Amino acid sequence: MTHAAQVDTSAVPAGDMQESSRAPISRLMIGVGFLLVVLSYMVNAMDRQVFPPLLPNIRAEYGFSLEQGGLLATNFTLGMALAGLPAGYLLDRFRRKTV
Repeated sequence: MTHAAQVDTSAVPAGDMQESSRAPISRLMIGVGFLLVVLSYMVNAMDRQVFPPLLPNIRAEYGFSLEQGGLLATNFTLGMALAGLPAGYLLDRFRRKTV
């Protein structure tokens, strides 16, 4: 004869018994936080992996100073971040070749 193990289902974790004094985070705030993380990741990836290898050649070709090259890099990064938002929206709805 086998004996089945009995599980006590009446136990409650200690964290569930205490009432939280903090207000719950709204869905809007979660969405805004997620959007900020995504935007910062996108800007960082473009800034670190796309533009820096090209910048010395661009500076030499067009005769930009170091400061002008830095401003160009900043504008490129912000432009890619802003262009990525509508591009992502369109790519969700249409084929890549169409976009």
